[in-house]
Amino acid sequence: MANRPQQRNSRSNTTVTLLVILLIAILANIFIFGTLFSDVTPRDTVNLRTSPITEHEEDQNEAPAQNPLQNYTPVEISSDELHFGTLALINGNNAYVAEGPHTVIPHETPADVYSAKTRDYYILDTSIDLNPTVIEKLNTMFADYKAHSGSANIMINAAYRTMEQQQAILEKKGEAIAAKPGFSEHHAGYALDICIFENGKSRTFADEAPYIWIPENCKKYGFIRRYPDGKSATTGITFEPWHYRYVGVPHSYYITENSLVLEEYIELVRHYTLLGEHLKITADGKNYEVYFVPAEEKMTSVYCPKDKNYTISGNNVDGFIVTVDLTEIIQKEPEQPSQEVSDLNIAA
Repeated sequence: MANRPQQRNSRSNTTVTLLVILLIAILANIFIFGTLFSDVTPRDTVNLRTSPITEHEEDQNEAPAQNPLQNYTPVEISSDELHFGTLALINGNNAYVAEGPHTVIPHETPADVYSAKTRDYYILDTSIDLNPTVIEKLNTMFADYKAHSGSANIMINAAYRTMEQQQAILEKKGEAIAAKPGFSEHHAGYALDICIFENGKSRTFADEAPYIWIPENCKKYGFIRRYPDGKSATTGITFEPWHYRYVGVPHSYYITENSLVLEEYIELVRHYTLLGEHLKITADGKNYEVYFVPAEEKMTSVYCPKDKNYTISGNNVDGFIVTVDLTEIIQKEPEQPSQEVSDLNIAA
């Protein structure tokens, strides 16, 4: 009888020990499975909504589909017009095209420079012709050059050329210097050669004061030095410091400031598309965007902004370049309801 209390105490201790072990096991399981659960379940699951979303709420959560062309309008243009415009590339691989439709891209016929020039520069003779836009920009540029230098000793000694004139130059100078007829920029009326005219004689244009002002500032008037030094592998023409080409603003800024030639610029712009990234250019305090539209077989839909001024030029290779002036918004009039209804011969 004396051993019974001792046995009872032993059983009690055993029971307590088992309970403690069981409690530890339960806590361990909670910890282990809780950790595993947290690895696959966000900690903020309690905040997630588990009830089904109603049809009305679905409509509110869905963003309305945006039409990427809603701010553009298509301009239908004959694909043959890709040969014309201020950005038309004319070189040994891309011939000048004289004939074709001009329904969208403005076409200029070379005009007599003598009848429109100012007294701020000379021309070789009265046969010098250029496109009217080029003459206008040259008058402004040479007036500013005269104000800078105090002299009017720049002379235009070559400009627009016919095929026959280019053939004569080729026979005289050879292919190493002159382009073949049809492959010269001078056919388009956008290119010119200049020189210095002093004391009754002309000499090659040089990068020296004050003449260096012209290549440093020509971009402001839409001109580029077409065949710069170190680019002959790309242009096919050796360095010609006297040869300038009108491409227009803002392209003249981008080409000059990035040390490009027209061939490189045409290739660059090809990567900026209507629905992709546009080439952004700041020129003379104004912002522009430029993008490329590849020509289709017969007609091409060139999408242009509805509310901004723009220009279109062919690249004379494979498509059209659209230039958008971002600084000006066109104020449209409200639409009216439709109604049914029945040697030197210098010319100074």
